[in-house]
Amino acid sequence: MCIRDSGSVVYSSQVKVGQGIFEPFTLGQNYPNPFNPKTSIEIDLLDDSEIEITIYSLDGTEVTKLYKGFLTKGQHKFDFDGEGLPSGIYLFKVETPGFTQTKKMILTK
Repeated sequence: MCIRDSGSVVYSSQVKVGQGIFEPFTLGQNYPNPFNPKTSIEIDLLDDSEIEITIYSLDGTEVTKLYKGFLTKGQHKFDFDGEGLPSGIYLFKVETPGFTQTKKMILTK
């Protein structure tokens, strides 16, 4: 922003410096959330990639490996069934070789 002698204000366009952080996928919130006992997790991959999706209990114990392998770019949906698990907060973590993202989900019975 620049204020001129006349009192008018001039805004310059936003400039981004550097490359920033490249996120190779977009991770949606599971739906429905809270869930009982089934929910879905959607991932939008920007490039073909190895990917791993893991479900954890809140104390960090691995509950299940939902997926591990290669996926092509595009949208992918994974279903999780919490049947047999107690109500509570769980975490789902999605990992590619250079990026990891974790979100929480709530199982209510």
